[in-house]
Amino acid sequence: MNAVEECKHEEADTRILVHIKDAISKGAKNVLVRIVDTDVIVFLVGHFHELKSLQSSLLVWVAFGMGKSYRRYSINAKCNHIGEQ
Repeated sequence: MNAVEECKHEEADTRILVHIKDAISKGAKNVLVRIVDTDVIVFLVGHFHELKSLQSSLLVWVAFGMGKSYRRYSINAKCNHIGEQ
């Protein structure tokens, strides 16, 4: 049974972390999360260093918005800017 099948998280925000960890365990080095809520960005920033400890060359991106407001943000860049603390 893999981590996704064992997941008991009810909130989608926290399930994302389980899915990313599962992808990393299968060799993923690049992750793109399509989101509609900015709180997921905060959640990913908060767990970024934990994820990097699992895969040192990990690149995490979020895709946010629609149409002309569509943007991709590098979680790596945000976390490198603000630091681990």
